[in-house]
Amino acid sequence: MIHGIEEKSREDTRATTCQFIQNKLKINNIDVDSAYRIGFINSKSRPIRVRFVKLSERDLVWANRSKLEKPFFKNEDLPFQTRQNHKVLRKARYDAIQSGHDAKILWRTNEIIINEETFRADNRVLTTMETVEK
Repeated sequence: MIHGIEEKSREDTRATTCQFIQNKLKINNIDVDSAYRIGFINSKSRPIRVRFVKLSERDLVWANRSKLEKPFFKNEDLPFQTRQNHKVLRKARYDAIQSGHDAKILWRTNEIIINEETFRADNRVLTTMETVEK
C-alpha cells in the first residue's frame, strides 16, 4: 500500500500510481495490475492498494522505498496470520534484547536468531528449529 498520494475526484488510480513510481522512485516500465483506494472518503487522502504484475517489480519498488520522503510511504499489506507471526517475532526480539542477548529477525522465513539459535514463529507460537525439523 502506498500512503500520501493526494486524492483527486475521478482519478485513474492505476495511472496515478505508475506516475508516482516513475517520478518519486525513478523506476520506469513497472506493470501495475490494479490500484485502488481503500477506506472511507474523508478530508485525508486514502491509501492506495497496489498489485503488481510481477513479484520482481513489487520487490524492486519495495527495495527503493527509502527514496520516499515524508509524507509518502509504502508498506506491505500482509495477511492476518503473517502479521500475528511478526508480532510474536518482535516480542521475542524485545525480550531477548532486554535479557542481554543478540537477536535478529528473518522476516521472510518467520524466524528469529537468538544467540545463534534459530526459532520459527508459526501460528503465534515460537518453536526451535530442532522441533520443526523433526
